[in-house]
Amino acid sequence: MPGNTTGALITGTQSIDDYYNNVAATVCLQNSDWTVLLAQKAETIDRLVQDRRLSVSPHIAGQLKSLQSVKGLFSEMGGEGSQRLVLRPPAPRSVQPRDLFSSKGSTVEKINRLKDQGYTTVEAIRILVEEGAVE
Repeated sequence: MPGNTTGALITGTQSIDDYYNNVAATVCLQNSDWTVLLAQKAETIDRLVQDRRLSVSPHIAGQLKSLQSVKGLFSEMGGEGSQRLVLRPPAPRSVQPRDLFSSKGSTVEKINRLKDQGYTTVEAIRILVEEGAVE
C-alpha cells in the first residue's frame, strides 16, 4: 500500500536539537520533504552539518548562518535550496505573527484573563493588539 500522499504536518520548536531528543519527532523530521529553519547560531549549523543531521552544500550552510531575526520587525527563514523568505509585520493595528505566537508569560496571562471573562482566543488577541499590549 502506498504511503499517504495527502497529509500534511507542520511542527515547530525552539531548537532543532529538540527533534533528536524524541523518537517520534526524529521520525517526523527524517520523513519531511521540507525543513525550514529560522535564524540559528553558526555553531549550530556547523554541528548539524558535521553530524550529518543537515545535508546541505557549504553555500547553503553559509546562507543558513546568515539568517537574521529582529524582534518585532522581521524573521528570515531558510530551507531546502537557496530560497529565503522574510516575514515583516503588516500595517499597524493588524494582528501580526508575533501576536499569535508570543511565548511571553505576561502576554499569555493577559490572553487567559480575557478568556476567563468569556472572550475567545481570537477576540482576546485582537483586544490586546488594539491596546498595544502584546509583548
